[in-house]
Order: sequence, then structure tokens, then C-alpha cells
Amino acid sequence: VSATRGMCVHTDWPYNSCMPELHCMVRPLSTLTSDQLRALGSRVALWRQTEAALGRMHRIEPTALRDLAAGELPQPFVMLIAQQRGAKLSDVRRAFADQPNPSMINARLILVTIRGEDFELETAFDTLVAAIPPKSAKVIRSGG
Repeated sequence: VSATRGMCVHTDWPYNSCMPELHCMVRPLSTLTSDQLRALGSRVALWRQTEAALGRMHRIEPTALRDLAAGELPQPFVMLIAQQRGAKLSDVRRAFADQPNPSMINARLILVTIRGEDFELETAFDTLVAAIPPKSAKVIRSGG
């Protein structure tokens, strides 16, 4: 799980509030079996439900959860970006070619955004890390 922190701009989230955000990526290991992928998806979904019950707002890329529920790795990041922007895959790949880590474009990620007060962000991030089954996803903390 890696994380960066930022302030929101007006989004489609409820209330369009500008609260601090924590952006996370959970990168499942490519060696996981279908059952392990389903278990990972279940744990992330349960984490989201538990955190929502505590009043924290979260956004998890729904296609990643659907893929995991089907026992598959999430779609590559490039496909998600292309779908969101209505762009061609080749155009998105070209746009990321000059980035510091262009291989990330093919990464299969669960994108998570947590919104809340600073102390809530840290707690929610810690509980997300704890919810990830051992040896199922690469857990990295950066930024923030």
C-alpha cells in the first residue's frame, strides 16, 4: 500500500467538501490464486464497510473490487485511465512514457481514497494495511 496526501478539489463525492485526502494503492501479487484474490477483495470491501460505519468517507475503484470478486487481478492501470478519460490505450501509454516510473501504467492496482481529518486518515490507513492478508499484496508507504 502506498499513500500520498492532498487536499480535495470539488469532486463527485457527497457534499463536495474539501477535507484532507489520503490516496492509496494496493498492489496484489501476480502469483495469487483465484481464491486468494477473492479473499483479498473481501477483506478490502469489509474494511470499507467498517470504516464507513465509523463515518469516514472512502472511494475504492469499483472495477478492481469486481475483478477481485471474480478471482481475477484488477485491470491494468492504463485501461482504467483510458476508460475514465475516454481515450485510446496508445495515447495513454504515450502520455505516461516520460514519467519517472512508466512501468506503473501496467500495474494492477486497487485505488483507494480516504477522506477525513488528519488523525482519521492515519487511523484509516493503518487499518487498511492491517486488513490486507499476509503475502497477498505489496505494502509500501510513501509520501504523506
